[in-house]
Amino acid sequence: MRLKIFLTAVQRFASVGIGVLTTVLLTNVMIAEQYGYYVYVLGLLALVIVPSQIGIPQFVLRETVRSIEAQDDVATRSVIRWGYIVVTLAGSIVVMGLMAFAHYWAPPSLGYLIILAAPLVLLTSWNAIRASILRSHGWTARSQFPENIVKPLVLLLVVLALVIINSDEITARQAILANVIAMGVSFLLGVWLVQKIGARRRTSSARYNHRVWLTATLGLGFSAALQAISLNLNVVLLGGLGRIEEVAVFKVASLIGGQVGIVLQIANIVIAKHVGAALQRGETKEVERLLARCSFFSSTASFFIVVCIIAFGKAILSVAFPPIYKDAYLAMVILAASQFLNCMTGSVALLFNLARREWVITAALLASTLINITLNLALIPKFGIEGAAFASLASLLSWNILLYVRARNSLSMDVGFIAGLKDYMGHSKLWPNQR
Repeated sequence: MRLKIFLTAVQRFASVGIGVLTTVLLTNVMIAEQYGYYVYVLGLLALVIVPSQIGIPQFVLRETVRSIEAQDDVATRSVIRWGYIVVTLAGSIVVMGLMAFAHYWAPPSLGYLIILAAPLVLLTSWNAIRASILRSHGWTARSQFPENIVKPLVLLLVVLALVIINSDEITARQAILANVIAMGVSFLLGVWLVQKIGARRRTSSARYNHRVWLTATLGLGFSAALQAISLNLNVVLLGGLGRIEEVAVFKVASLIGGQVGIVLQIANIVIAKHVGAALQRGETKEVERLLARCSFFSSTASFFIVVCIIAFGKAILSVAFPPIYKDAYLAMVILAASQFLNCMTGSVALLFNLARREWVITAALLASTLINITLNLALIPKFGIEGAAFASLASLLSWNILLYVRARNSLSMDVGFIAGLKDYMGHSKLWPNQR
């Protein structure tokens, strides 16, 4: 498991580095208005992508891990095939809805950008299924390679090519097309990787449980929708209630502040298969111990990242970005603090998903989303990006606290920072042996 953590961490940090370079380049070669439109369209797309996935990637990961553990090859291939069919149908409906919105309701300039970005809906959904398949088969590092390395690297190279070709500024249209190209290359590599493990081999036998599977994916999909709303509502409302330039500034703040949670994200990617398999075997104490340790180490690492952002954030903004982005500092610190608190409560959402308690996540997300919407509407008109950042902090904190308390009460598991600290102070082995 240590090797998987190392490889995943290397890829994730490389992805962050390439992403930051791309953002720095774009903010320096695009005027704030054009960059704001670019971020706004991608944020809008992130909201509508959720209905096209309806929780299928999380469902495929969970059920494929369980069927592999049970050595049921027919069930494994049936779940994967069903997942691809459903996201393709749902994604096609979403794309048609986007086309109608762009044609009849959106302003012409914005509608044209939405149409250009529409292919990202299906490509993103297919890539999410691919990553779940590879992770469930133990290909943790390789599952992230197309998304973490190939996609951002191709995007950076395309943007660099545009800068070389165009002596003037890059437009939002060109930046969106660069994203579509990068996602397309990532998708093709993902197809090749899935074929390598034989997960999509044709088989004459299939066993579908449409009613049960749709019920589960509705819960997961509703949760994913609420989470996407919480993550992207700030951008959409800033574009509607504030100035489009504020969208660009908030994007830079979230890019840097959001990296505080990177350690927990890496841990979740690596341990998901092991947690799902242990739950299938009924080893709840092993699950509790593993998740608590992840919370302890991710919280410790994220604390130092927060300190660095507070100490060097202003210098980073002044050196790497144009002057307009210096206003991102306070929002960046608030968003960093929210990610640190997220690490403190541990991987509670992952736990409830793999324990087949997806509706618990939905209930907590519904409460936090209502808080997010209310605070955004109240704070953005007066405080701008700082108000949006505070709304994100309150929303994320309420969601995690609700899930943390529910995990202790209904699952009798404490997977937070304090539990991990107590376990670590007991000098037990960091990672239990895995099969």
